[in-house]
Amino acid sequence: MFRERPDDLNLNHDDVEDLWVELFSPFKESIIVGNIYFHPNNSVNEFSRNLENTIIKFNNQRQTFYILGDFNINLLSDSHMTHAYVNSLTSLGVHCLINKPTRFMHNCTPSLLDHIFTNDNYNLHYLYPGLFPLDISASSQFLINCIFQKQTACSHMEKMLQKS
Repeated sequence: MFRERPDDLNLNHDDVEDLWVELFSPFKESIIVGNIYFHPNNSVNEFSRNLENTIIKFNNQRQTFYILGDFNINLLSDSHMTHAYVNSLTSLGVHCLINKPTRFMHNCTPSLLDHIFTNDNYNLHYLYPGLFPLDISASSQFLINCIFQKQTACSHMEKMLQKS
């Protein structure tokens, strides 16, 4: 089950398209999933500040989240802006799940413009992010295969033991 969360999570930035949903499970707390498209050639600093504020809000609420999408910020770049962006997210306890190029354009260096971030430390060892190439664009599509069975079974067992 899920619900859209447009009002309280929107990044409120003209150069960003974002959609936020909250996923519910009977065995674990809800998870927020955000899908972001950041238009290229815009202010990364302003976008980064807005994203940081959203992440701080999640952290203050102890809310597990996954944020993914086309950020148009090349994480393979050795620029000051990229390092500042990554360091900022890392300082907030965020893990980047994709570390290989996601864009392959003719006569260009491969780039990592599509990101998946999470603060889900508990399931980090059960996440299997992957890329698969499509012939319809210069971008690889990405996915996360999340295996929550171990956590779900353990959490459910713990709850049952506490009741007895």
